[in-house]
Amino acid sequence: MGLRESLLHRYKQANIWYRKAAALDNAAGEFDMGLDYAMGRGLKQNDVQANSWYRKAAKQGYLSAQINLATDYYVGRGIEQSYAYANFWYRRAAEQGNASAETALGYDYYSGRGVPRSYARANSWYRKAAERGLATAQYALGYDYGRGQGIARNFVMANYWFRQAARQGSASAEFALGMDYTVGLGIAKNEEKGFFWLHRAAEQALPRAELYLGADYYKGRGTARNRAKAMRWLRKGSAQGNALPTDAWCRLKGKAGGYARKYNEAIEASARDRPAGMAPPGAKAGFPSTCGFYPDVSQVLGEQGTVMVSICIGKEGQLVRKPTVARSSGSARLDAAAVRYAVATSGHWSAARRNGVPVSFCAKLPVRFRITVPARSAVARGRPRPLAPQVPNS
Repeated sequence: MGLRESLLHRYKQANIWYRKAAALDNAAGEFDMGLDYAMGRGLKQNDVQANSWYRKAAKQGYLSAQINLATDYYVGRGIEQSYAYANFWYRRAAEQGNASAETALGYDYYSGRGVPRSYARANSWYRKAAERGLATAQYALGYDYGRGQGIARNFVMANYWFRQAARQGSASAEFALGMDYTVGLGIAKNEEKGFFWLHRAAEQALPRAELYLGADYYKGRGTARNRAKAMRWLRKGSAQGNALPTDAWCRLKGKAGGYARKYNEAIEASARDRPAGMAPPGAKAGFPSTCGFYPDVSQVLGEQGTVMVSICIGKEGQLVRKPTVARSSGSARLDAAAVRYAVATSGHWSAARRNGVPVSFCAKLPVRFRITVPARSAVARGRPRPLAPQVPNS
């Protein structure tokens, strides 16, 4: 009777019948009383009363009440905020096989909220929900496979779970899948497919996807080059203060600078970074830009570090021998990129002088790869980290 009256929008009458059912310890009636208080349907809105009724139903094992009570504990709505109690009720719901609760419990372990942090346990819960088909959990599991968090790093499995979530329209998964195709991570490199998935994510207004899509249009990577579209997507993505794809941004910064700030610094090789006593002479005007040398795969994986490159400069400012790595960054990709950059500097050095006469010299050039983002950005680097799952009130 309560449900019938509610469907007819006669909420006060519905509330009367729900209350009668609740008086008989009917869990559904208790839950609907809580829902009416939460939504202000037929009653004055009251989150405290809502939680009181949710608790009665939750103790009887009513799934929706357990989830709503956990969510209210999580955000402190109508009750003192407590991750520990939220975790308790999410666990009760998860034990009934609810995928949303399993994902929330996985995030609790991932972030250490209400429980000791454990990436392994987070993955265990993510997997349960992912196998039930929940896109949020599928993306989170793929993310952890890609990072090797709580599970052996496996790019093929990361790609598999990203694909499952992307097919359901997860923007983060579409972006991750697009990047995997673009750089050939866990799957054969295919820039056209990379562009396709990045475009799908960008259409959902995911800022990083918008930025990388702009880079694709600028480079003609996976699509025809189109400077106008490149600028449009770079402007959209950078408007929210996110990190930019270094290569496209560096090359377009003269035009785009009025619309965005540069948060990604690819390679810094300025004179002030060089050790005392080892500094080469000053660079000539027109010294090559550091744009385009940071490997895409390294950016996706979040690889950073400084490479010390041995260079020898002739009297005309030209390299007189191939640069070599004097001290590795720990990444073969970054080391190779630093050598490529050093080669590009040939002919752009001012010659050293001794008694006013140009002479050859050798030195070590520090080439630093660093990704920086604004403090307000939720994206640390590479793929967006899984966010706390939003479990809506039933």
